[in-house]
Amino acid sequence: AGMAEWLAAMREAGIGHVLCLNGAAEIAQKSPGYAALLESGAAPWQVHAHPVEDFSVPEDLGAFAVWLDAQAARLRAGETLLLHCGAGIGRTGMTALGLLGALGMPPAEAAARVYAAGSHPETEAQRDAVAALVGARP
Repeated sequence: AGMAEWLAAMREAGIGHVLCLNGAAEIAQKSPGYAALLESGAAPWQVHAHPVEDFSVPEDLGAFAVWLDAQAARLRAGETLLLHCGAGIGRTGMTALGLLGALGMPPAEAAARVYAAGSHPETEAQRDAVAALVGARP
């Protein structure tokens, strides 16, 4: 699907916030059209970026936890969020587990949901980060 179809799907889904785990250089390399949209400021949603290198973890886990709490507050307020990294697996899985933990979901239930969606921490460091965030290792 092209950019127009993707934007239409985002509007149809009611996405109001995008949680972006990619840095600008990664976005420009993998999706120049998306990079241009973000750079233009014309995206029809708010972008909440917390870049994490591929196969890595946030540099400051405390700041990441604060960021996750802010996203959890958006969900509690009824907002619709889309979370992404490059492939939707490792960084997305780590972040989804942390976000569900911030919402109070038991770790085993969160892991079952995230893994069923096709995401999961891909590295030991990502599993360690989840354990630090939610008190349980996926």
